[in-house]
Amino acid sequence: MTTHSTTLATWAGAIASTLEAQGFNSRQVFAEAGLDIARTMDPNARYRVTDMTKLWHRCVAVTGNPAFGLSVPQHRSSTALHGMGMAIDASGTLQESLERTTKLSRLVSNVASIELYQREDKHWVVDWRIEPKLRRQVADEAMDAFLYLLAEPLDHHDLVEVHFIRAEPKDPSPWQQVFQCPIHFASNMDATIISDAAMGKLRKSGNPALAQAGESVALDYLQQFDRGDVVLQVENEIRNRLQEGEPKQQDIAASLNLSVRQLQRKLAAQSTSFAQLLQEVRRHLAKEYLADSTRSIVDISLSLGFNDQSNFASAFRRWEGVSPSAYRESCKPS
Repeated sequence: MTTHSTTLATWAGAIASTLEAQGFNSRQVFAEAGLDIARTMDPNARYRVTDMTKLWHRCVAVTGNPAFGLSVPQHRSSTALHGMGMAIDASGTLQESLERTTKLSRLVSNVASIELYQREDKHWVVDWRIEPKLRRQVADEAMDAFLYLLAEPLDHHDLVEVHFIRAEPKDPSPWQQVFQCPIHFASNMDATIISDAAMGKLRKSGNPALAQAGESVALDYLQQFDRGDVVLQVENEIRNRLQEGEPKQQDIAASLNLSVRQLQRKLAAQSTSFAQLLQEVRRHLAKEYLADSTRSIVDISLSLGFNDQSNFASAFRRWEGVSPSAYRESCKPS
């Protein structure tokens, strides 16, 4: 998986909501997967796709439900996707909705590109294309969720068939109940096939003004994301390396195929620096970890790349004006 493969953290918020609705502690599940659940509330935060895969797998393990991904789309909020959800939901026809989906999908996750084309039999294919090497690292549950998200608003007779690269589950009945059409597992693509008649149908939720406004917001976000991508990449690399000790700028630069000077210039263009990002990531994670009373301060120190507890304590006092112990005490319910 490349360092560029990320998913919008607010999409993961739908996973958290699904866990809670099913009676599971979402904060604990995210922590077990190594993710900071607080980032799901940050509209600009993104998770690495590899980390999302760990989360999907953990959700299946905790819930004991191999079809967990199919339950997530109903918990997504159209307002959590920087206008994309609103643009799609307010599109006048299904074809307009799908065209916007292909244009804006990179906002949710840039691991895949979506292609929309018509087959010889006139049915339409919505094909989620991921490089084969990367597809093996993407959770099957993620594709379950994305394909059902697309199919959910359709009338069942409009959905012709569904294809999954994933192997056929031991019990395929949850998929059959959800899609109610022929399903092809172990296929060569992740795709939904939609009838030609469905494409031009007017949608009751259609509102051209809202659709255009939502698309404009989404496109603005994508432009900002492209400009600030290097910051996200550096933050993600720092997070992934902290448990090995304090990350070195030259190692981060090498992982991004940049020289140290190139990395410094790119970060300076975003009004930041490697040292500043390292401090911000550590500070944010420290507060998240300290709120978990089951973790010792020594363990937190090591997880943040500090070589001893006193160095962590000094840094934390500089950031927050209090000791780690005092901050932990303030997090306890009154």
